[in-house]
Amino acid sequence: MSRVKKQYPADFKTTFAFSTMMWPVSAATILISSFFMQYLTDYSGIDQAVGIAGFAAAFGTVLLLVARIVSWITRCKHIL
Repeated sequence: MSRVKKQYPADFKTTFAFSTMMWPVSAATILISSFFMQYLTDYSGIDQAVGIAGFAAAFGTVLLLVARIVSWITRCKHIL
């Protein structure tokens, strides 16, 4: 019994390519976010200016969360 080769939209190469397309995007997001958080917590001096330990990390987390929400709304504008 021979296997039937699947055509373009359902073939293995296309399915694999579409399923792994988010890996570089995720890696870039993690890299940029980690550099941003390192800048906020180590170099910007927000903790010393405010006087609260850990404020820069909380500020960065909230800022990144708001950016994600705005990005999601922008991408899904046609649905809403």
